[in-house]
Amino acid sequence: RTAPMSASGPNQPANVRPGGREAEVFNDDIFSELRAAAQVPDDFANAGWDLEQLKHGGGKGGTLMARIGNLYIIKELSKGDHAALLEVTSSYGQHVKGGESLISPIYLHFR
Repeated sequence: RTAPMSASGPNQPANVRPGGREAEVFNDDIFSELRAAAQVPDDFANAGWDLEQLKHGGGKGGTLMARIGNLYIIKELSKGDHAALLEVTSSYGQHVKGGESLISPIYLHFR
């Protein structure tokens, strides 16, 4: 299991402020590698959306979503999905870095 990174930890990315807010970022050592490989800037989620824009996306999970232009989706995670992502982040990162994948890319995990 990959340990979550705390917001006050020494590896907290200074330029990551989702929606312009301070956030606790999880496993950014892995997600920053995935962003770099996909040429996604670290600050991609900082602007272009805010919490008030979150709305039901029509998916079966019923969680809230917001779009950042036509490039990215910010998706709320249920408690179970959050815990599952913490559990699989390391293997997910290895899988995605391994080449072609049909899994939707995840570039940031925050609270």
